[in-house]
Order: sequence, then C-alpha cells, then structure tokens
Amino acid sequence: MNAPARLTDPTMTVADFLDWTAGVEGRWELDRGMPVEMQSERAGHNRSKRRGAAAMERAVARAGLPCEVFTDGMDVLLDDSVYVPDAMLRCGEPVDDDATRIADPVVVVEVLSPSNTTIEMSTKIDGYFTLPSLAWVLVVNPVTRIVHSYARGEGALILRRHEAGETLTLDPPGIAVAVADLLPPPAPEA
Repeated sequence: MNAPARLTDPTMTVADFLDWTAGVEGRWELDRGMPVEMQSERAGHNRSKRRGAAAMERAVARAGLPCEVFTDGMDVLLDDSVYVPDAMLRCGEPVDDDATRIADPVVVVEVLSPSNTTIEMSTKIDGYFTLPSLAWVLVVNPVTRIVHSYARGEGALILRRHEAGETLTLDPPGIAVAVADLLPPPAPEA
C-alpha cells in the first residue's frame, strides 16, 4: 500500500484545515500542520475497529458509566493537528447529535494498518496526550494480535503490551475489556 498522500504546503492551521476539508473529497487528517489523505479502508481494519468499539460499549454498560463510544468520523482537534481515531470513549453528558468533534476523549483506539508508520503512531500518541482528558491510547495490531496501551505516568507515558488472554483495566474511566475482544478472531488453522 502506498504511503498516505500529503499536500506540499505544511503550514495549514487547524481552522484553515477545517475550512478546506468542507469542500474537498476524501478523508483527511491534519498532522502537525500538514494535511494527510487517509487511505481507503479495508474490511479487516473496519472489523477490528468495530470490535474495539463494541467491546468498550459492553464494558461501559457493565460498569454503568455515563460514557459514549464513537467510531471514526469524529474529529479530535489539537493545537496543530486534527486526528480521526478509529474509536474513542468519552464520559459525561452526551454530545449534541450534530457534533462532529470530540474535545474530551478519555480513551482513544487506533488500529494499525499497512499505511501506518511507527513515526505516525508516535506522533499521534504524543498529540493525543496533550488533551487533559485523555487517560489511555490503545494501539491494536490485528496482524500480531497484540494491543499496546499507553497511559499517563509521572513525567512519562507508560507503555504496556497485552495479549489475547488478558483483561485490560482502564481506570479512568473504570472499565475492564478483554483484550481478545479488541482483536479480530484468530485465523482458522489450515
């Protein structure tokens, strides 16, 4: 798969980007002032993000928390970037039905795909953690069937690796999610 298309002028502000995307085709993110076209989504990627969102919704329901889960399509605005995570969870009063942006996610989920690079994911993770509300970033690797969790620590991010047999406790907001529920089902053995 080719790397995401980038425009040549990396000086776009968030406000300029939002105005520009209102009249342009395709799906775009703004990464540190540079518009990046998002690749067409593959079925496996879509299944993985849908499973992750559904697992978080079940966990929220079990915990009885006033939280909502969103799949991609909702923007997260940062100082110089606009990201569209694959799924996210926010708590509090429900957002308006006409909202297109989430300002206060507590958990963000990114599902790796062939077009993601380590640098891109590192940049996004760092960017997400500029939001005071954010407690967790989950990076789901559907190929290796591993989930990496990033959480705030004393002056640093804490990275943990999780496999399918584990339960991931996310506090805040106070939910537990089976790691296997965030992953695609294992491939059938031949």
